[in-house]
Amino acid sequence: MGKCVGKAILRDNEKLVSSYDKGSVTLVPVPLHRGSTRRFNQSYAIAKGISRVLGFKIVESLRWSFNVKAQTERSGKERLELADDVFKADTRIAGRKVIVVDDVLTTGTTLKRALSACAAAGAECSGAIVWSRM
Repeated sequence: MGKCVGKAILRDNEKLVSSYDKGSVTLVPVPLHRGSTRRFNQSYAIAKGISRVLGFKIVESLRWSFNVKAQTERSGKERLELADDVFKADTRIAGRKVIVVDDVLTTGTTLKRALSACAAAGAECSGAIVWSRM
C-alpha cells in the first residue's frame, strides 16, 4: 500500500518531490493506541512503503500522552473532542519538515492533534498522507 502511495505521489508531484532535499523530509506515522491488540502499525507500514519509493526518512516520534479509547470505537462527536494534548512528539523531528502518515481519515482530528504535537516539538509541518478517507 505504501509503495502505491509513494508511486502516486511521485507520478502526480514529480517536480515537488524532486525539489525536496530527501534528507530533510521526515515521515511521522501515527502510533498505535496504548494497549492495542493489533500485530502491526498500519500507519508505519504505509510510511515504510512511501519511504522506499521517495527516500524520505521515517521517525516514530509521536506517542500517546494518555490512554484513550481507539478512534474506531468512538462516535464522530467523541472523535472531535479528542484532547488537544493527546500526542507528544520527541525532539528528533525538531527543525525538520514532517509529513504525518495515518491509515484512515474520518474527522481529521487525529491528524490535527498529531501535526500540532509535531509543531510543538519544533518541526515544520508540511502535511499529511492517509491511505483512506471514511
